[in-house]
Amino acid sequence: MGKRNWIFMLAIIAVVTLVSILNKNGAVTMTFEDEVLVINGTDEYSFQVAYDEIASIALEELPDLGAAVDGGEDGSFRYGVWENDTWGTYTLCLTVNMDTCIVLTLQDGSIYVFNYGDEDATQVVYEDLPRALAEYGNDWVETG
Repeated sequence: MGKRNWIFMLAIIAVVTLVSILNKNGAVTMTFEDEVLVINGTDEYSFQVAYDEIASIALEELPDLGAAVDGGEDGSFRYGVWENDTWGTYTLCLTVNMDTCIVLTLQDGSIYVFNYGDEDATQVVYEDLPRALAEYGNDWVETG
């Protein structure tokens, strides 16, 4: 392999490494499926919430997250089942480089917490989520 090919290969490795690092910092994504909202994080962690089970949506300041019951953290990403004084036992999928999060409370009282991209994107998701849920049949969700 010539010198030019080695330089090209090193450049590709550098780009892949950079993309991987950047993905860790903005790891949470959302997918609207037929009957469920899917929240995806790094390392293949995800959770799903059925649209018709969501009772309320809130945009909240991130409190002390508490401790992981079944989950953990990977750099600036935290995921799994956690427990704190604010929400009790809850499901979490977020990057911790921002101060706000979206809190979904289900009809059975279960709580799911996530954020998306950055502060502005999280705000936009919070504002648009009730409309998106109504399109999937949940037009009774409360915001607050």
